[in-house]
Amino acid sequence: MKYYLAPMEGITGFVFRNAYHDYFAPMDKYFAPFVSPNQNICFTPREYRDICPENNRIPNVVPQILTNKAEDFIKTSQELAKMGYGEVNLNLGCPSGTVTAKRKGAGFLMETGRLREFFDRIFERPSVRISVKTRLGMYSPDEFAQLLEIFNEYPLEELIIHPSAVKEFYEGIPHRDVYFDAVGKSKNPLCYNGDLYRAEDVVRLAGEWNAAGDRLKGSQMYGLQKEKEPKKKCRTAQQKAVMLGRGILRDPWLVAKCRKTGQEPAVSGDEIERVAEDNTEIKQTGIRDFPSTTADTARIREFSDRLFSDYAQYMGERNAMFRMKELWLYLAESFAEADANRKKLKKAQNQTEFNAVLEGLHCRS
Repeated sequence: MKYYLAPMEGITGFVFRNAYHDYFAPMDKYFAPFVSPNQNICFTPREYRDICPENNRIPNVVPQILTNKAEDFIKTSQELAKMGYGEVNLNLGCPSGTVTAKRKGAGFLMETGRLREFFDRIFERPSVRISVKTRLGMYSPDEFAQLLEIFNEYPLEELIIHPSAVKEFYEGIPHRDVYFDAVGKSKNPLCYNGDLYRAEDVVRLAGEWNAAGDRLKGSQMYGLQKEKEPKKKCRTAQQKAVMLGRGILRDPWLVAKCRKTGQEPAVSGDEIERVAEDNTEIKQTGIRDFPSTTADTARIREFSDRLFSDYAQYMGERNAMFRMKELWLYLAESFAEADANRKKLKKAQNQTEFNAVLEGLHCRS
């Protein structure tokens, strides 16, 4: 199983990525929040600061680009290649109304003709590998069948799917049936993104992957290239990869716990539910509810102190406080009395008051 950090604007910037990598189980890839180029510039000063090599001391960072103009994508990709990046990610998943109204992000999915023209252009002579992060469509998951046909025409490095439509935003139950249908039809490697908060969630997902794989046994794998292009070595769309966002913010040990399952748990059918629901068994296999010890709590406190210090260096203490409060909306979930602690942290006026609340945190029983 591969694990990726999701790009979350305002949260998973270079300060967070560097600190997380130093304190917890490393990710296989770190996706940076999107840059939004235009005809005049590739990056704003803030965007450049987040993706410049000197601020990214960790391996496998993948910049993300939000645009619907091929020339802007090509120009920005070339600049990123000069910085040493080998992969860039196209954002076709952002559901924000201000973004989709401009037919960017997931809004670009509504214009399939333009999308195909865009891909034709950027894949003519790409300077880097290109992956895509997408939703299932604008209004309905039924739209994804046509979108997958388009994606299959191009040699994507990876197709990261959040199995929901834009109008569902981040609510509702992900359409996993659509995702696993894509496992059998995609000509590109896939990654699952959405609603993975606990190790049990990943165990259950792995079981569904295994079941989908069993159904596909004996089937011929697809190639990646269009017929008019030279045939390259075939890659399987059945790789197991997950992108973690809110789940890793709530529980920074999530990747470590998932890896303790054996990375690719051999579970299926009724066993999926049994393993996922039986918390005692999960603990016996080495997966703990974190933080469960004083050392765990101290680790999160050290991580938080590091983040506060690093943020304050380039944005000042006041703005660093706002950034930390946003993070702790998620991180407080790891501790007892989460709602009460979130309210106390929200009221903190300075670092001293903020740290006083953290001193009072204790493990969930």
